[in-house]
Amino acid sequence: MTMKFAVALAAALAVGSLAAGTSAQAQQSMSVLGGTSAATKCADQAAIATRGGRVSSRSIDVCNDAIKHEALNSSELAATYVNRSVLHLTLGHVAAAIADDDSALRLQGNLADAFVNRGAAHAAAQRFADAVGDFDHALALKPRHSEWVYYNRGLAREDLGDLKGAYLDYLQASQLDPAWSLPKTELARFTVAKAAQG
Repeated sequence: MTMKFAVALAAALAVGSLAAGTSAQAQQSMSVLGGTSAATKCADQAAIATRGGRVSSRSIDVCNDAIKHEALNSSELAATYVNRSVLHLTLGHVAAAIADDDSALRLQGNLADAFVNRGAAHAAAQRFADAVGDFDHALALKPRHSEWVYYNRGLAREDLGDLKGAYLDYLQASQLDPAWSLPKTELARFTVAKAAQG
């Protein structure tokens, strides 16, 4: 599965942020949130996945162990669902990724990372309107790396035929992170013309 969409990467162990590797088409940047022991190992596996590292169903088993056997508080459990969604999406298990993000959102309805990752999963399933809706929710929550969300929403809007919206999102992503080349690459494909005055 070629993943065109970036999924925002918030880093392991609750607070920090971690930049992701670059694929041919998009930065793989998935939300990764952490907790304790098996939950931390789950976060580590999700971070590996976002950097383009190899993951397998054994990686998911680590997250399963955390969810089933650890006494996680609701924030840690939500974070572990988000991390497992990263692994599912990386392995092409789109429905499972969406289910995990839904579970995270039931626990924490304002978890921007879950909206970002679910938006990427919807985009992978070519449900671009659903993806845009999730990216809108994420942006309303002011995520740490909103440039990634704008970039993703631009891709989804372009797939929906909303070229002006896509252009504006790529422009916003580029302005938020001037050193990031992917939005600039997308912007270079556009020609902006003044509207005819009538």
